[in-house]
Amino acid sequence: MQTVVQVLIMLGFGAVLLTMLVGLTHLLLRKVPPR
Repeated sequence: MQTVVQVLIMLGFGAVLLTMLVGLTHLLLRKVPPR
C-alpha cells in the first residue's frame, strides 16, 4: 500500500506543478502584447 500512496502523492505534485506552469504562462502571455 505504501507504493500506492507514493504514486498518488507524485500525481498530486505533478498536477500542482502543471497548474502552476499553466498559470505562469497565462500571466506572461497577458503581460506581453500580441503582435
